[in-house]
Amino acid sequence: HHPDKSGSTTLRVNNQADKVEISLDGVKKPHILRIHMPIAPRTIELDGIVLTENCYFDPQTEKLTIKTSNYQEGHYTIYK
Repeated sequence: HHPDKSGSTTLRVNNQADKVEISLDGVKKPHILRIHMPIAPRTIELDGIVLTENCYFDPQTEKLTIKTSNYQEGHYTIYK
């Protein structure tokens, strides 16, 4: 649930050998995803569109950070 009582958002993760799929359902809100990954992803897509901004992989912490202000469906595909 969101602190402003505007509803809730559900996050679902499907981790496969070649990709990670993340889906958001419910109230659409700006968000930051921090994902543990041992290597940098090849490509990151949001709703079928390749993200070129607001994504950062830190090799020292092995964390991928994705900042999103708005989105249509909320379906991320991260190709390993």
